[in-house]
Amino acid sequence: MQNKTTKGLSLFMMLVLEGAFFSSAFCTSVQDSLTSKEAIYGGCQLLGGSISYSYSSFPGTSQSVTTVSLSPAYLYFSSPTFAIGGQMVFESVTSSQGNSNTTTSIFGFGPAIRYYFSFSKILSFASAGLFTQKSKVSSGSTLVASGSNSSISIGLGMDFFLSNALSIEPIIQYQVSLQSRHVRTVLIGVSVASFIK
Repeated sequence: MQNKTTKGLSLFMMLVLEGAFFSSAFCTSVQDSLTSKEAIYGGCQLLGGSISYSYSSFPGTSQSVTTVSLSPAYLYFSSPTFAIGGQMVFESVTSSQGNSNTTTSIFGFGPAIRYYFSFSKILSFASAGLFTQKSKVSSGSTLVASGSNSSISIGLGMDFFLSNALSIEPIIQYQVSLQSRHVRTVLIGVSVASFIK
C-alpha cells in the first residue's frame, strides 16, 4: 500500500512540476506583417526548446529525486503545416538518500517533426521525436557507470496567439524508452513562442 502511495505522489509531483517550458521561434518571411497563418508559412525557421524541473519525494523514507532538463530544438517549415529539424537534451538527475547522492548526467540528440492542423487563431499541432542518449552515473567524484539508450516521444499542443508574433503554447508529451525496461514518462507544460520576421 505504501508503494502505491509513493508512486502516486511521485507521478503527481512530476506532472505538476515538470513543466515550465520555454520556446522561441524566428520566422523569415516575405510578408510585411506576421499573422497566425504566416507564422508557420513554408520557409520559416523555429529555434526553441524547453526547460523543465521536477522533484519527487518518497513518504516514510529520506529518499528524493531532483531532475533538471534543457531541450533546445531547431525546426524548418518545409510547407505551411509541416516542420522538420532536430533537438537536443541535457539532463541531470540527482538521487539523494541520507548523506548519499548519486547523479546521472544525460546528453541526447535526434530528429524532430511538427505538423499543424489548422490556420486559425488557435493552432493545433502534433509533434514527434527520436532521441539517442548517452548517460553517466557518478557518486560524488567517482564514475559508477555509463551507457546509451534511445527513446521516442509524441506530443500534442496548441498555439494561442496573443498577437501576430507571440503565442502561448500548452503541450503534453509521452516518452517511451526503447531499452528493455521501456520506461514511460508523461510531461505537461506551457511554453511561450515568438514568431519574428
